[in-house]
Parts: sequence; C-alpha cells; structure tokens
Amino acid sequence: MWLAMEPPSSMTAGAIVEKKVELLKAISALKLEDKESVFLGQFGPGIEQTGYLDDSTVPAGSKCPTFASLVLRVDNDRWRGVPFLFTAGKGMDERVCELRVRYKAKETNAMMGVEQQNELVMRVQPEESVYMITTAKEPGITAEQLRKPAVMDMTYSTQFQRAYVGDAYERMFLNAARGDQALFVSSAELVEAWRIFTPLLHQIDEQKPQPVVHPFGALPSGFTAWASSNGIEIRPTWQEYLAGNSKEVEGMRKLFEELDTDHTGSLSFGEVSELARRFFDGRQPSESRVKAIFRAIGVDAKNEISFEELLKGAQGMARAFQGVVSTDDLMALDVSDRADSGLASVLS
Repeated sequence: MWLAMEPPSSMTAGAIVEKKVELLKAISALKLEDKESVFLGQFGPGIEQTGYLDDSTVPAGSKCPTFASLVLRVDNDRWRGVPFLFTAGKGMDERVCELRVRYKAKETNAMMGVEQQNELVMRVQPEESVYMITTAKEPGITAEQLRKPAVMDMTYSTQFQRAYVGDAYERMFLNAARGDQALFVSSAELVEAWRIFTPLLHQIDEQKPQPVVHPFGALPSGFTAWASSNGIEIRPTWQEYLAGNSKEVEGMRKLFEELDTDHTGSLSFGEVSELARRFFDGRQPSESRVKAIFRAIGVDAKNEISFEELLKGAQGMARAFQGVVSTDDLMALDVSDRADSGLASVLS
C-alpha cells in the first residue's frame, strides 16, 4: 500500500511515518456488507491435495476463510477512483508475494493495434525481481508484424550475482541494531490499520459468513467476476486454463501442435516450459514450476507428454474442479489474460 504514499520530506523515520499515516487516514474502514470490497474463500480438495476441512485439527464444518481478497480505495486527489486489490490465500497455485501495477489503456493505444495493458511487477518472493510487461512490435520493415507482450526483466539473482540479499528478519535485526526505525510500524500506523480492518474482522468472527469453497490450486468461483466489477481483470492459472478447455479436443490438439515445435508427437521438458512461460508473464519459468505441470498431468516418471496424456490430465483437472468452480467460470478463462494470483494494484 505504501506505493500510494506521498513522497516524504526526508528519509527519516518521522517523515516516512507521517506520510504513511496520512495515506491510511484516507482509507475507509472495511465492512462485511460491502460486497464489492470483500471476497472470502476456503480451499477444498485438489487433484492430489486434501481440502482444509479434511485436516483432523480443523473443526467439522468450519467457515474459517483461507482466501481473502479486499479492495481498498484511497480518498485523495491522486488516487480517488483507483482500486487497490489485496489478495492472499492458502492452497493456491504457488507461493508468491508481489506488487502488480496495471496501467489503464489509453485511446491512443488502439491506433497501434495494442489491447493489452502495461504492467509493472515488483516481486518479493520467490526470485526477487522487478519487471515490466509491455507490448512490442516484432522486428521488420513493414507495419504488419505482430505485436506481442514483451518482458523487460531485472532479476536480483542475475543482475547482482555477488550481492547478498538478506531476508526480512535479517533486515529487521540490522535496522534495530542501527537504531533505524524507518521501516518499522509506528503506533500511529497501527491505530489507523486496525481502524480499517477491525470492523470486518469482528463481523467475520461473529457472523461466520460462508466462504466460497474452491479446489486446491484454483481461484474461487465468482472471484473473477467480483474483481471485474471493481475494474480489475483476473487471469487464470495454468490448471484452470487446461481444465476449462478440456472438452474442446480440437482446441487442445491445436495447443499441443503449437507447442510441439520439433514435431515428435510429444512435448519435451523444454516445450512444456514454453507452456509455463505463458502463465509466468512471458518470463523463464523455474524448473520446479515445470515439474509441477508434469506431476499434475500425471507423467512425473518421464520428461515428455503425449497428446492423450495432456488431454487426460486436463480432463482430470476439470473433474477435480467440477461442482466447485462453475462451467461458466472455466470456459470464460483465456490464456492471453493470465497473471499470477497475489497482491495487485490497478493504477491510472
């Protein structure tokens, strides 16, 4: 949220806290009845995973949310009308902590045949990085070249190979030893933060609203439409994409043939990496992410996937999602609209 704070007069703790508190005071308190601002979910069973209620330590019929998405709005001249979406949950596609800034499309973009919005992503974990997703024209001397998403990537591990990136606790201990309070939470900030969230937390505790149950690794049914009503487009995970297209055999075959660049009749590890790249903002996916796709499709023992295995795996995902994620939600998903779930902000 500190992305929205005004510049402090100096980098001292007092000046920074002043601007943080100023920002928090411009945010209204959240309430459960604000349906457009609060969405709660709970993960159920997945393809291989058990659901939250299957845990022996969880009370039967518990309505404890494991997924929460909130929209905060800042009532000041700079940010009025801009939704800030905060999303966190367990049992999701992957462990991610990031800030996503999605810029509004301008009318002039249509002149260049550009529809996709630019995005600035600041990833905290895993693989700390800052990258920009924009649209670029393929090299060529004519105006007919395709315009595709391009990624300008700055990954800490490659850009600063000899640097040591300490974790949050190390930084906290170091700053405490130095007497630097700039990054610590002040009592004034705590008061304002609790003012914003306390009414909602009390209502959840007292009223115990029914969270939307969703399969492990998939977004809750209705979440995409809820976010869209706030002017925020949510993109599917790769499991949702495959599951949503599992009944379209010809569409799956077209995808398979597109990925099978060496025409061997099976997808190699590198070719599946290309599939993962589409759901990784066009960046090179990690080896563990690609292996997760092989495991989910059910071919962990070898590094290649046939068309039949891909189709069978996708249909298995669809069965896992059936009854929890609606058919309309699945079929509305589009690979071109993919973004990792996580912390996001949509900015002007």
